[in-house]
Amino acid sequence: MSSQALHPGYSHADAFDEGFLSVGSIHKIHYEQYGKKDGKPVIFLHGGPGGHCTKINTTFFDPEVYRVVLFDQRGSGKSLPNSELRENTTHHLVEDIEAIRKHMGVEKWHMVFGGSWGSTLALVYAQAHPEVVGSLVLRGIFTFRREELEWSRSIVAGRLYPDAYEEFVNYLPEPARADIVGSYYQLLLSDNRETRISASKAWNKWELSISELRQNPQSLKKLEDDDWTLAHASMELHYAMNDAWLEHGALLKKENIDRIRHIPSSSGFRMPDTVQCSYQYAQERIYIAIRLNLMTGLPFLSSGVPWLFSMLLFTAAAISSPNTNADHNGDTDAASANQRASGSPDAPNYSLHRQSSDRQSMSSSEPTS
Repeated sequence: MSSQALHPGYSHADAFDEGFLSVGSIHKIHYEQYGKKDGKPVIFLHGGPGGHCTKINTTFFDPEVYRVVLFDQRGSGKSLPNSELRENTTHHLVEDIEAIRKHMGVEKWHMVFGGSWGSTLALVYAQAHPEVVGSLVLRGIFTFRREELEWSRSIVAGRLYPDAYEEFVNYLPEPARADIVGSYYQLLLSDNRETRISASKAWNKWELSISELRQNPQSLKKLEDDDWTLAHASMELHYAMNDAWLEHGALLKKENIDRIRHIPSSSGFRMPDTVQCSYQYAQERIYIAIRLNLMTGLPFLSSGVPWLFSMLLFTAAAISSPNTNADHNGDTDAASANQRASGSPDAPNYSLHRQSSDRQSMSSSEPTS
């Protein structure tokens, strides 16, 4: 049975709006809008860092209900310049979401939807701007704690995928293997484009190899796209080397969780996803703030997409039900009452640390496509 037969999701016409938004002095953010022009505004946050959006990301949203906003984060996808890491931090991305919201005349997002790194960005954004987030739908919650980052580079992951791990590690000269992340990062700082692309492919091949318990050879076709592989590896390493400009565990601090406690939310994780097996603690902490929907018993799709797809379709519909949401701007009776009762929370406490841009930032002088 095909994945379309099992659960096709929603089909959208071509984007009704597409363009670039200049942000800062360097970057132009590519965005697209799908669905109903006056529908409930949803913004989809892609993973990575260094991923990108495609039309398939609209499949969770009913085009007769939602106005779906997709955008490629700085340096990623169709945004320009490709792989550019100057003026590229988590907090720049949060500012970009606000710039997009204002540019599109959205008073309040009905839903902020993100997975993996997209869930990190969604949480940072919601904690910084809770007043404009009507609901959160998160999958594969990732909070950029060191434990989460280090697991996929560890010998534990290597035991699950010994051949792939050996190839990943052996790409580096033996003295460099003591610091795998730092050594790959240094290769991506090279002035030689071929060196950067080669290292990017080695890095991304490992990432793609461990993303599911059942390895999917089709996913490795992404490595044929030099722009994608360079952007994806560059962004991941850039953010990893800088701890995403967040204090360790900042997203799970009580005062920051309290800022989003009133927001109707749902979360799920992909059972076959091995990249984030060490995030149970993060999930447990976020239980405090959100309703974690784990709908077991739903089928895996033949394409390898897990039951999470069905869960997210269900969640998106449930959050838009009359009993859950009252208007296109995402207000809910319960959330509004909670806000009126508790008042406006204080600014989030991230205790942000910023590191020297000389060592921790890089940019590409290569032309973009």
